[in-house]
Formats: sequence, structure tokens, C-alpha cells
Amino acid sequence: MGQHPKTAWSNLVWNNWNIPKHSVVAWMIMQDGLNLRTKLYAIGLCPDDDCILCGEQPETSDHLFSEFRFTSKVKDSIADWIGKPMPDPTALISANRNRLQWKAFACVQTAFWYTIWFQRNNARHQLCVQRPDIIAQQLKQLIQRRIRSKMCNLESNGAIDWQASIGFMC
Repeated sequence: MGQHPKTAWSNLVWNNWNIPKHSVVAWMIMQDGLNLRTKLYAIGLCPDDDCILCGEQPETSDHLFSEFRFTSKVKDSIADWIGKPMPDPTALISANRNRLQWKAFACVQTAFWYTIWFQRNNARHQLCVQRPDIIAQQLKQLIQRRIRSKMCNLESNGAIDWQASIGFMC
């Protein structure tokens, strides 16, 4: 396939703390490759471009992953849990990638994207959506399990203190 320049977002997407299926969805988001209704409508594959979850706005990446009130409720729950606002993906891309917290926040971000995309597809194919508080709780448990499995071998005081502060203890 040859050599290709490394993208600025590759470390966020292919972080080894991410769950692989989360990385694939994150990669599709970065490549603008999700089959959002705005795209499908533009090529005549669906009758309108309304968001499947709210029916009020066009279904774009910005709407689905950041502007939508449903998404905001999930983000707010996760922010309450981690004790700070959900990291902005742009800030994560440009941040110091060597820190444990960066790896954990990258894992949180990709898990969040995957979960919202999963709920969108669930609404489309199963005609049901879980409440944002339930989604946030499931997301929290998923992230805790993943990060706990990655951090259990780390014994530095800083890592242990940080793990304890947000519930990632082994």
C-alpha cells in the first residue's frame, strides 16, 4: 500500500487503550465516512435528511455527536463522572499523548462516539433508544472495565491517585 503521511488524529483513533470497534467508528468519523442521513438524502437513498433520533435537525456529524440535546445529556453525565468536561476531540488531537490521562480520555472519546452511533443505528433498525442516563451508566461501566484492564499493571503513585479519583481502581 506504500507510505502515507501520518494524520494528526491517528493517535486518538488508534490508541491501544481503545476498544477496536470504537476505533473503527472513530476512524469513520474522522474520514467523514459515516452514512449519515444528510449524505444518504443527497444521493437519493432516503426521503429526508432529518435526524433519526430527534427528527428536528439535519443528521450531520456535528448535530449527532455534539449539538444534539440527547448527546449533551450523555456528555454531561460522563463529565460529572470524570470530574471535568468531556475532552474536545481537537484538544485531544493536539495534546501530549504520553500521559496516562490522555490515553484514558481518548478511550472515553472513542467509546462515546461509538455509543452515540450505536444508539442512532438502534433507533433506525430496532425503533428504540435508551434513555441518556442509562446510556451514560453503561458507557461508564464499559470505560471503567477497559481502562482498569490497561492500568492494573501500573504502580506509580500518580497513576494510582488518578485511578482512584475517577473510579478506575483495580
